[in-house]
Amino acid sequence: MSEHRQTLPVPEDDVLAGTLLELLRIPSPTGGERPLRDHLAGRLRASLGDRARFRELHDGLIVHLGAGSGRSSERTRPSVALVGHLDVVEASHRAPPRREGDRVYGPGASDMKAGLALMVLLAEALVRAPGRHGTDPWLVFYAREEGPYEENLLAPMLDEVAPLRSLSLAVCLEPTDNELQLGCVGSLHVRATVRGRSAHSARPWDGENAIERALPLLQAVARWPDRDVRIDGLRYREVLSTTLLRAGSRRNVVPDRLVANLNYRFAPGRSPDEAFEELRNHLGGLADELEAVDRSPAA
Repeated sequence: MSEHRQTLPVPEDDVLAGTLLELLRIPSPTGGERPLRDHLAGRLRASLGDRARFRELHDGLIVHLGAGSGRSSERTRPSVALVGHLDVVEASHRAPPRREGDRVYGPGASDMKAGLALMVLLAEALVRAPGRHGTDPWLVFYAREEGPYEENLLAPMLDEVAPLRSLSLAVCLEPTDNELQLGCVGSLHVRATVRGRSAHSARPWDGENAIERALPLLQAVARWPDRDVRIDGLRYREVLSTTLLRAGSRRNVVPDRLVANLNYRFAPGRSPDEAFEELRNHLGGLADELEAVDRSPAA
């Protein structure tokens, strides 16, 4: 026997855009999330009041909606969490957050303050429609997503808050262009080092230019084919990119060392160690040293 559920009202465009702009005006680079966390805690405490329980933890915020009402039915409802990270990748441009037509611009507008804005508005809609959604709702705002994998602060929150480890469903509101994504690629950062021998640029024959020696490596990365991998009917795209280059110390000295950061996004089905071994087999002969510096598994 099915039970009728009343859907929640969809936030109006102006309300959603206004909330997003509110969040965009608070810088939250990786490692500097606390001002945004404090702002969200203040807004949600004011709008949700005693209909939610709040916990500030590891520069993040956990909100349990409907907690503390004492109704036994809440203990039998499926627990559902909306999850989003507070930090954004710092952009090179410094234009102020703004709305132009039906688009909103600003650092992290897509990844993922739009998701955070939606979490806030859904929470505020839920408390205006108690009992209609049939779930035990949670919000999880966490820090350090865009930095090294081992510094991500979602795992410590899961370790310390037991109910988050037994959720019925968790939805991460990453930008997906309104598609449901049932997995994610892994991320491997590899430091590739190519060595040369320094010399004065007026006598380059006395040295060996590390930049020129690195050209075959960089070309091999540029020619690396994008690959579609299908697992259980889901498509993942594997890509390899050069994201950082460091070489040289003075403009009149032939550089004796080039260091590149290679970022490999790989599909589930392989561990980070196996993905690194694949890179080493294909690129190892073109670099003097390859070192995996950050390993994030696929899911």
